[in-house]
Amino acid sequence: MTDSGIMYFAGSNQTCKVTLALVNGRLKIEPEGETPARFESIQDLDVEPPVPSLPCEITLQDGSKIEVARDSLTAMSLYRKDTGNRLLAWLESNKWACLIATILLPISFYWLTNSVIPTAAMGVAEMIPSSVSRNIDEQVMDIFEGEIIEPSQLDSEHQLKIQDGWNRVLTSLPVDKQQFELLIKKSEFYGANAFALPGGTVVVTDDLANLFKEHPDALNAILLHEIGHVVERHSLRMMTESVGTSLMITYFFGDLEGMAELFSGTALTLMQNKYSRDLEREADQFAIDHLRTIGADPEAFATAMKTLQESMGDENIESLFKYLSTHPEFEERIKHASQ
Repeated sequence: MTDSGIMYFAGSNQTCKVTLALVNGRLKIEPEGETPARFESIQDLDVEPPVPSLPCEITLQDGSKIEVARDSLTAMSLYRKDTGNRLLAWLESNKWACLIATILLPISFYWLTNSVIPTAAMGVAEMIPSSVSRNIDEQVMDIFEGEIIEPSQLDSEHQLKIQDGWNRVLTSLPVDKQQFELLIKKSEFYGANAFALPGGTVVVTDDLANLFKEHPDALNAILLHEIGHVVERHSLRMMTESVGTSLMITYFFGDLEGMAELFSGTALTLMQNKYSRDLEREADQFAIDHLRTIGADPEAFATAMKTLQESMGDENIESLFKYLSTHPEFEERIKHASQ
């Protein structure tokens, strides 16, 4: 039994009508006219998954394509020989299967983004060499310098006291002291803040240093918190997780750029905000656990949180909302540090 189709020749706009038949494991292709028939092994054919209302597309070894009705004997026979195509054809023709797949997709997505990818990211982050982390630090600081951070305007005596506290903190910890570097910078963008880069660079702003000028142990608590981010490789974990999630979204949604970009942007923002808060809690605990090792009261961390909370009054409400978007609430952190 034969079927009719249209053949599109590779590398040209030439087409012709063909008659198709399956003969002893090969596809017989017989063009109209006097052109002799050709045979193609079924194993060498690339059969596109069936799409409702569209013809079946068969790609030959030389790149030529043949279109034949999707419900033709040739198409159905080729589909049956390909498990993947057969499964996809069944899914597309079965409404209940489509409904179940629609329900399972977001469940699978949630499970992957909240369990599988974060777990995998932890392992990958541990394998990233320190030289790569330091290179990231250098590139980030090159971008930040002159744009959102400037040389410190603190007097040398104040900076020296901060460096002495930093050295005392590092000496008390079981870490590679050569990995870490403290930078004191002025930043109107960050205000009273501190941040750590993955390679061990910790930046403290002038505003934060002035805020804790009379509370050196509270500032040391903040420094311990930032060191905790580096030790636990939080930045690398978030970077790895972000890449993994982006790749997964691309896999699920393919080239549906508009929907994929909208969905990925929303999903990544929600997921990373939650993930950031979890990592902040880990860094908080690191600071609390190690305050005693430098001879300070763990209550110093609570003091640091209270001071930060008081500094972010109504006049700085925008900064407060930005801070809370990726950090646990102050009251939660103060309560935890005071236990």
